[in-house]
Amino acid sequence: MRWILLLVTLLLISCGGRVDTDVRTGVDSSAQQLVRDERYVPAKSAEPDVLGNEPLRQGTFKDKEHETAGLATVYKESGILHLALEDFHVDRGPDLFVYLSTDEYATNAVNLGKLRSFTGDQTYIMPSFVNIEEYKHVLIWCKEFGVLFGAAELE
Repeated sequence: MRWILLLVTLLLISCGGRVDTDVRTGVDSSAQQLVRDERYVPAKSAEPDVLGNEPLRQGTFKDKEHETAGLATVYKESGILHLALEDFHVDRGPDLFVYLSTDEYATNAVNLGKLRSFTGDQTYIMPSFVNIEEYKHVLIWCKEFGVLFGAAELE
């Protein structure tokens, strides 16, 4: 019994201890695909990438409850919006997801899927209904405990 209590305590501490989540998770099936075609490597700056895709919005991750670093960039390729996380790093945690949100509180957010890796470049397809003028925040969110690990404001 002590081991179970210790394990639960450690999980609560690692995610900040809150268990409240108010996040919109209904997205179309195209948003479920987490990685694009392997031939595409996102650019590391606001310059066009190798395929000539211009970055539409970009922001740098900032720590919130946990250390988070890297660049978030929105690209449009063949009429489809993509979110690229570049030079990305976040502290390990359970049940981490990538959200696009209208604010840092996930008041109105879209779930782009489970975080693929705690480090490195990764790309997520954005649902067709997302308006990048409205959804200006990328959140790394611990869904299990409702904790914001880090965020990037897209400008």
